[in-house]
Amino acid sequence: MKNITKAYTHAGVFHADDVFSAALLEMLFDEIEIVRTFKVPDQIKDDEIVFDIGGGKFDHHKELEYRDDEKTMPYAAFGLLWREFGHELVSDMGFKTIERELVIPIDKADNGCEFNPLTSFISKLNMSWNDDNKDDPKYLDKRFRLAVWNASSILFTFINRSKSTDAAVKVIEESSDKYKEHFDNHILVLDKYVPWKDICNEMELPIRFAVYPSLRGGYNIESIDSDKYPLPEEWLDELPEGMTFCHLSRFLAATNTLEDAIKYAHVAKVIPNMPEFTSAMNIPSAPSDNYKHRYAFIHHKNNDNVTIGTIGVQCKEYDQFVILPKSVLETALQLLQEHDIFMICD
Repeated sequence: MKNITKAYTHAGVFHADDVFSAALLEMLFDEIEIVRTFKVPDQIKDDEIVFDIGGGKFDHHKELEYRDDEKTMPYAAFGLLWREFGHELVSDMGFKTIERELVIPIDKADNGCEFNPLTSFISKLNMSWNDDNKDDPKYLDKRFRLAVWNASSILFTFINRSKSTDAAVKVIEESSDKYKEHFDNHILVLDKYVPWKDICNEMELPIRFAVYPSLRGGYNIESIDSDKYPLPEEWLDELPEGMTFCHLSRFLAATNTLEDAIKYAHVAKVIPNMPEFTSAMNIPSAPSDNYKHRYAFIHHKNNDNVTIGTIGVQCKEYDQFVILPKSVLETALQLLQEHDIFMICD
């Protein structure tokens, strides 16, 4: 990455877009000078850059670029600079997180797509219409520097948090190897607590529960999503031996020992009344706005029964189902084939 010593942007009223752009560039280049002007020099040197003005690479006012085909997430100057330089500061996961949580909302607000409280706050740092110094450009520049200071603090916080997340990713990866038997069974066992939920979701890890040391002593069992994977309801009536607590919302339980926590996590991960299956054939509904489910037949080798039920397209979890003897499978398939909203996929 070549060194940049000077950056030009527009003078006058500032916005979150150019303010965060300046904060990003100052974080990247220690000696950079931010020049606010209404006219960009005709010749730009190799160690200079222009943003949010001038119609160049980092100006979004002449032609919009979009992140998505639906054109709902346009780039502004901050997003264009982040795309160019963000990977110099954070990992791929950090880049995506900051893009999603900070950069895109600022870009969308600057393009008039939606309201953003952070953008509104930065705008309020401009001088008010009746400020005694409203005609003093040096005073306005001081207000701009105040805005950049605030933006730098926020951006630094996001970047610092992303590095903390990177460290947590390493812990999770090491734990998945150390406790591979449990990880392969949808249980993450951690020797120390790290913020695991968002990471597992971001990395699309097949985790249902995590086990980790509690700050109060002992160990916790926590569900990644208590709506999809609640702890057993019977634990609310009577705690199993070795368990000291089960939250009323059935997302968290506590045990005295790691061994008990792992044991009960394995108990919890089995969906009530839904045996583990060995094979399945999906029978999706025909395309229609009225039908939003896929249908599956699942053969359970342990008891030679067949489960027939709907599977939500989005959550991919069982919605409604019935268990039938395997002998009726052929008849049930024939009935579904004759129904006009079903088709069988090979």
